[in-house]
Amino acid sequence: MSSCLSGSRYNLEMIPAPGVFVVGLILIFGVVWDAFEAIILPGGYAALPLNQVFYKTSWRLWTLGAALVPSRRLRKPCLVSMSDLVF
Repeated sequence: MSSCLSGSRYNLEMIPAPGVFVVGLILIFGVVWDAFEAIILPGGYAALPLNQVFYKTSWRLWTLGAALVPSRRLRKPCLVSMSDLVF
């Protein structure tokens, strides 16, 4: 049985998937930074507005999905439902 303190200073077995761990840290840092930009910094300053990137990307994907609906009458409610999901 191996101990966390045996051998080396750090035990790499404690993080089963280091890549997933790093991606998780980047996502957490990005969300905290975006919240900081949205709440603390003045309105005109945003180095990388993550919320705008998210909404523009999700809207493009949503419209591509709505384009697959053949009926124009059914497509409009599909597009309107995006606003219900976002807000």
